Amino acid sequence: MISFNMKSENRLNDWIKSVNNEKLPGVVKKHALNISASAAKNAPVDTGLLKNTLADGAKPKDPHKWTISDATEYGVFQELGTSKGVTAKHFLGGAAEREAEPFFEDVRKALG
Repeated sequence: MISFNMKSENRLNDWIKSVNNEKLPGVVKKHALNISASAAKNAPVDTGLLKNTLADGAKPKDPHKWTISDATEYGVFQELGTSKGVTAKHFLGGAAEREAEPFFEDVRKALG
């Protein structure tokens, strides 16, 4: 299973409390769903399981934090590759990277 989470959760919690902006949950949701859809679109397909679980893999932990994951045991090997010859596809990481600038632009707009 692959999961995309922000690591600096304590700093993020402190920032969320200090900002208290009602627009941010919608911004986070929009971009989490965009990342999930883009990752599913670019995921390698054999049986379709990885792609289908990514498409439904964006789940809210709370309004400001979302997790995007797949429900397979091999997704991480497709994302990162292996020493046995599986080439890294970076479908989830690439989706997150492509969404970063639009996300931060929307955060800037939401904060005024």
